[in-house]
Amino acid sequence: MRVLAVLSILGCVQVVGELLIGKINRNNYILSDIYRIIEVSLLCAVFHNSVIGRRPRFLLKILGTMFAAIWALDMLFFVEPNRIDSGMAMIARSFLIVMSAVTLMAVAGETKTPNLDSQPILWVILGVVLYSSGTLVVLGLSNVLLKLGVEYFVVGWHLNWTMLIAANILYARAMLCKNQE
Repeated sequence: MRVLAVLSILGCVQVVGELLIGKINRNNYILSDIYRIIEVSLLCAVFHNSVIGRRPRFLLKILGTMFAAIWALDMLFFVEPNRIDSGMAMIARSFLIVMSAVTLMAVAGETKTPNLDSQPILWVILGVVLYSSGTLVVLGLSNVLLKLGVEYFVVGWHLNWTMLIAANILYARAMLCKNQE
C-alpha cells in the first residue's frame, strides 16, 4: 500500500504540474508521457506484490517489461511534442486492464476468505479498471467528440476526471482496509 500511496502523491504532483505549466501557456504533454510509465510501473508493482503464485508474478513482470519497451519506443520514435499521445494512453490503459485481470484471477484463487472485499487489492483493481475502461472510451471517442464540438470534448474530459476521482476514492478505500499485509 506504500507504493499506492506514492502513486497517489505523484499523480497529484503531475496534475498540479500540468496546471501550472498550462497556466503559463506552455505545452504540458510531456508530463503525461512521463507519468504514464511511472503509473503503469507502480501499479504493476502493487499487483506483483499482491499475488503469491509464480505464474501470475512472472506474467505481471512480462507485461510490465513489454509496456516499458513499447513506451520507450514510442518516446524515441513516435511521440509528437505538440499532440496528446492518445495511442500510447490507450495502450497503457489496455495493459492496466490486463494486469488487473491477471491479479484478480490470482488473488481470487489464492485467498482463503470468502470476502474479497476485505482484500485491499480488490479496491485497487476496481479503481484501475473503472478509470482505465472509462479513459479508453473517452480517448477512443475523442475525435468524434471534437467533430461534435469542443463542448462535447470538454464534457468527455469532465467524465474522465470524475472517473479519476472515483478511482482515487477506491484507492483510498484500499489503503483503509483492515486486511493489510
